[in-house]
Amino acid sequence: MKHFAAAAVLLASLAAADKCKPATYRCEPNKPAWDVCNTAGDWVFVGRCPPGTECRFNEEHGSPYCLPRHYIVIDGKCKPATYRCEANKRAWDVCNTSGDWVFAGRCPPGTVCMFNKQNGSPYCLPRRGIIENSEDNEDIQKNEAVQDSEGDEDGEL
Repeated sequence: MKHFAAAAVLLASLAAADKCKPATYRCEPNKPAWDVCNTAGDWVFVGRCPPGTECRFNEEHGSPYCLPRHYIVIDGKCKPATYRCEANKRAWDVCNTSGDWVFAGRCPPGTVCMFNKQNGSPYCLPRRGIIENSEDNEDIQKNEAVQDSEGDEDGEL
């Protein structure tokens, strides 16, 4: 009887170890989506990342987000000869042969960096000429508001 009780305690502790903390998030193991932990301590599907992106987890804020695959680094390194727009959309970087992102170019004043997923290259587009349905449109509109509030009196980006 003693062994049965010990086995039951062991099984209960193993089952508890499989439970998650309610209201926490995680990326699914194969990275296309994320889950939330429900009040019963079970992972439940919440959302899927769009094509060409994968789920990443922000440890600092405890939240998942979708990142375009061309931004993803492996072991802290990017894929050499790939490009990305900088977060402020004013310039672009290239991945060097060491696997590090380095500055590659700046967009002229009044333009923002966009990324062509078909050919993997950045390009500059006038802020006022952004297509309404662009995936980056929301980010650019937010960025535009920041730029407009900062001003570009000296013409520098």
